[in-house]
Amino acid sequence: MSLNIHQKITISVIAVIVVLSMYDVLFHLFLGTLHILFEGAEWALDRLIEHLFETGMRKTQIIVFYVLMALIGGSIYKLYRQLPAWRDSLKQRLIQKVYETFLQWEALSMFSKMAWWSFFLTAFNCWLFLA
Repeated sequence: MSLNIHQKITISVIAVIVVLSMYDVLFHLFLGTLHILFEGAEWALDRLIEHLFETGMRKTQIIVFYVLMALIGGSIYKLYRQLPAWRDSLKQRLIQKVYETFLQWEALSMFSKMAWWSFFLTAFNCWLFLA
């Protein structure tokens, strides 16, 4: 089934309204899902180590704890090593985007600038009213 442009716009607007009005519920759902996935992975690792090394529950939990700490530590180290490159890339993109925005704003007529400000202020007041 193919959707036409009006149906796509309607679905997009409804999705944005749902996300903006229920962001706390969606965030809680996201974190809950991550927690369940983590617990499942930890349980599978417990069973795998218990089966491979024939250890008791307490020793398995200790091994799994240190394996997870090593994985988390390695991930944090990789992230730390990537941050300067990401920062420089983000800085360049941000400078370019600000420059393009200022050029576009300069090209607008006074009427268009007033229309943008009135739309922004109306939207902001609606947001404050609904919050």
